[in-house]
Amino acid sequence: MPLPAGVVPDWIHVLPAGTITTQDGRGPYRAPSMAALAEQLNAGSKLALDECHSTDLAAPKGAPAPARGWMTEFEARDDGLWARVK
Repeated sequence: MPLPAGVVPDWIHVLPAGTITTQDGRGPYRAPSMAALAEQLNAGSKLALDECHSTDLAAPKGAPAPARGWMTEFEARDDGLWARVK
């Protein structure tokens, strides 16, 4: 069920379980252990949640790349990797 306009979810699904093929044909990719991935990400700093990969594409060129949120905690679930967003 979609959230009402203006409501931001606490958790987002960032990586599905299983084999991943991107819309542009890259892949297939597979994370062998979502639990290990979550553990590694939880040991690091927060990750930016941005628009259109602006942190990687716009920021190096000096263009704005504001974060829309920060992924601060990661959790492995049956359907993949989830992140808590602040």
